[in-house]
Amino acid sequence: MTKHIISTMTSAVGYTFYEKVAGYESPENKRMPSLPQIPRISKTILINGGAGIPSETSGMGEMVKDKNGIPLWTAHGVVTSISDQDYELLRTNVVYKKHEEKGYVRCVENDIRGNNKAILKEVKQMAEHDQFAQLNNETFKSNMKMKIESADKNSTFDNIPRN
Repeated sequence: MTKHIISTMTSAVGYTFYEKVAGYESPENKRMPSLPQIPRISKTILINGGAGIPSETSGMGEMVKDKNGIPLWTAHGVVTSISDQDYELLRTNVVYKKHEEKGYVRCVENDIRGNNKAILKEVKQMAEHDQFAQLNNETFKSNMKMKIESADKNSTFDNIPRN
């Protein structure tokens, strides 16, 4: 049986687990200090990102056209399938717990990979995007500190001076 993790994060996240490795103790040489146990990576579980990033090739998510008429799809969420054992381990990871509390990741039982409507339904109950998501016209206007007057109100990005 597998679990499916939906992520609304822009980047993939590797949740890392550690094991303690025995330190070094030298009974013969008193001048060499003993070393404590040190952590070593035992496993990393990768949850894919990519939500909020426009793509010319994905075909998943909301479709808009750029100023040249090229279609761009922006995924609302990305699904990663993991084993039940990995999910149980993932639930013990402090960083995963924080992401889950903030609504960036969520576990679902059904495989909804490739089903845009099902992903959108699940994502509506989650946090929209993390702070690393690309700006679009809507988020650009809400984050903008000054107002730029333009004859064409639909071309927010065309009015930015370029050096």
